[in-house]
Amino acid sequence: MGSGKTSFAISELLNQNPDRNYLYITPFLSEVERIKNSTSRRMYEPKNLGAGKLGNIASLLQNSLDIISTHELFRRFDGRCKSALKQNSYTLILDEAIDCVSPFHFEGKEDYQYLLSNHDIEIDASGLVRWIGSDYDTRFNDVRILAKNECLFVVDDRFYLWHFPHEIFELFDEIYILTYLFKGSLMQAYFDLYKIEYQIKSIIQTDGKYSIVDYFKPDKQTIKSRLQIYDGVLNQNLNQKPTALSSTYFRSPYNKRYILQLKNNVYNFFRNVVKASGNKVMWTTFADSRNRLKGRGYSSGFVPCNCRASNDYQDRTCLAYCVNWFVNPEISKFFEQHGIKINQDSIALSSLLQWIWRSNIRVTTSNEIINLYLPSERMRTLLTNWLNE
Repeated sequence: MGSGKTSFAISELLNQNPDRNYLYITPFLSEVERIKNSTSRRMYEPKNLGAGKLGNIASLLQNSLDIISTHELFRRFDGRCKSALKQNSYTLILDEAIDCVSPFHFEGKEDYQYLLSNHDIEIDASGLVRWIGSDYDTRFNDVRILAKNECLFVVDDRFYLWHFPHEIFELFDEIYILTYLFKGSLMQAYFDLYKIEYQIKSIIQTDGKYSIVDYFKPDKQTIKSRLQIYDGVLNQNLNQKPTALSSTYFRSPYNKRYILQLKNNVYNFFRNVVKASGNKVMWTTFADSRNRLKGRGYSSGFVPCNCRASNDYQDRTCLAYCVNWFVNPEISKFFEQHGIKINQDSIALSSLLQWIWRSNIRVTTSNEIINLYLPSERMRTLLTNWLNE
């Protein structure tokens, strides 16, 4: 993080290879504008011209134009996009790993069984849902489209998962994924599942020029000197089970008094421990628990716990990360059924580091201390171990 991956992509890929076609995918619309304004190359952003943004991006690909878009649109690539990529030569730049697998929810509880009994779908040995019904428009159009794109899986006949069509990655000449801690990530598990070969590299800057080199672990001394992890009584008055502060923990009615205590702790940390002004505060928890933890003086400083690739909070120096990150058990089970073991700790650490890196710690010219309240004992241990590697 902060090594210059995006700068490398702009200066050494986009600006130096006019004979190549690029598809640049970034997490947020705000980053789309920033990248467009940072390169000398004309990048086309998909618009809804009557056939939706997906139809427009297929047309842009068909015409071999340089394109910049978001993770969300890339995740929806369909047969039109695949066909255009097959006919043209493209390099993919993927800014941050995408969520290749995510839970899918049928609208009705009985929809899955209805489609099975009505012979609209069938399930193969791997759990893949195949559409064998008619192509008429119905309220199951979303299921039909996903199944025909081979994007829908069933786990244990109870859980349903959307999954990115892996063959799309085979349609590019080259792919650059700009991310940190790829090893142990869900995207690595996905690549391993489909035997997609990859190399892990690092970026260095020499005399203002960025280049790719063999992977090395970065020096963390500067980070250690600026990151002050709170270690006091506010960590000791919570129910510290290994799963404390997980999404399940927040939903349990048995933890209401601990969650109220956590809210008071966050307030005390910002108000009394670090004496933070509102414009220096950055805090997070799971989206559906936000209202239970927000409080006077810091509510407006909320930054989603899955935030990445954003520079909007680089003035923040007082942080509270009220999350204990675990991979959705349905996703873990899916990979385990296919012989791939998920590294829960690696993914949790990566999510934490990405969030911390939205703060002032990303500003290499700053000497300000970053004060961090990290109430989960597991997450504190992961971060401390990483700093001391």
